[in-house]
Amino acid sequence: MLSPMDTLVQNYADLEKEVLHLPLPERSRLANRLLESLDDAEDMSEEWLLEIQHRSRSIDDGTAILVPHDQVMENARDRISNLHK
Repeated sequence: MLSPMDTLVQNYADLEKEVLHLPLPERSRLANRLLESLDDAEDMSEEWLLEIQHRSRSIDDGTAILVPHDQVMENARDRISNLHK
């Protein structure tokens, strides 16, 4: 029998797995909503909240240029490597 903590961890893992399989616009909306729900969101500047909303909308409407994680990491490694030359 699982402890309440084990159940919570398993529920989180299941939820995360399901959410990551959502289409990009739905993940973007969910991420935006989660950010809005944070208690310390009131500590964020209005400009930052507007920027988050703008970025979320650009992903939803397809105008954002999205770069895959692997490409971002490769670019970062290349730039760091070039600094040491």
